[in-house]
Amino acid sequence: MSRRYRINDLVRIGRGKRVYRVRHVFPTGEVKVEADAKHPDAAKRVPDEFRSYKPDELVRVES
Repeated sequence: MSRRYRINDLVRIGRGKRVYRVRHVFPTGEVKVEADAKHPDAAKRVPDEFRSYKPDELVRVES
């Protein structure tokens, strides 16, 4: 079953180290991320600003 994310959830892309904030959730469940998370491992930039990620590509982070 695929996960549903909400705006402002903290996520990692795959098994990456950096943490991103969910910026936009499409009706299809795909997610756009932003690099402004309040977290010690927060990313400074998004790898691809125009890409949307499928829920299975992301891992939720407990804040």
